[in-house]
Amino acid sequence: MRKRIAPALLLLGISIGLLACGPKKIRVPVLNQDGIQIVLRSEKDDGQITPRGFDHPQAISPVRLAHILSRIDIETTDKQRLRKEGIPLTLVYDMADGLSAAFAAANPDQEIVVMAERIHRRLGVFTQPYLTSFITYMQDDQLVIHLSRTDWRVPLDEQDDRHEPTLGKPVMKFRAIPGPAMALAGGQSLAIDWRDPMFRTPDNLRVLPGGRVQRRTVLMESIEPEELAPEPRPDEPNLSDLPASALRELADLEEARDRGDLNESQYQARRRVILKRAAETP
Repeated sequence: MRKRIAPALLLLGISIGLLACGPKKIRVPVLNQDGIQIVLRSEKDDGQITPRGFDHPQAISPVRLAHILSRIDIETTDKQRLRKEGIPLTLVYDMADGLSAAFAAANPDQEIVVMAERIHRRLGVFTQPYLTSFITYMQDDQLVIHLSRTDWRVPLDEQDDRHEPTLGKPVMKFRAIPGPAMALAGGQSLAIDWRDPMFRTPDNLRVLPGGRVQRRTVLMESIEPEELAPEPRPDEPNLSDLPASALRELADLEEARDRGDLNESQYQARRRVILKRAAETP
């Protein structure tokens, strides 16, 4: 006589089977030094790598990356609403070196995962790690950064856990603040025009004696909603000088964004294409 399987056990077995057959994460280490881990991560499903279509590999200098990282700001969404740096300055240059190598090594199916710890020492004896993590990739000629944790105090009983970031799963309450040559690509994500000339120089950084890095500008302690919009690009053409066809394209593009057909990153990328084409048309 055949034994009946309890429905709960049957459902549990099905769930385990589905999880076992789900996508598998493939990780290729790039850097694991001085508290900074950088890996190239892809997914394999049914034995096949999931195509992502990123603009990889990409050559971008560590210096330019450091200048970009130093300009990323966030605003906490608690009652105090503090504005602060998104990437601790003590991590900027070492992180940029690893990121440059990662972008050069990545293929179009690999996103770049960054996990970096800043160690705070108390009384010269006790140490407390603070974790900053994000996912980044190149797409539509933009550097996209999805922040996950930013200088997050790691609980003492979780210091051996991985805390690897995952797209679409926020774990801290904050929002990214777009600066010049940046656009919001989600509440905690930025699409950055990494080729912008402003990132050639460390306008907001200086290295003090002993190697300590400091921001040149003092960040505001709070920020009003209307200040969240990115500053206008100085090299952008006057809309009144554009031909009617380009203005129509821009209007259609804005309507598509308002309908939700395009996110901010896609909107900004296509807008630049329209403006560039209009500028090159005699």
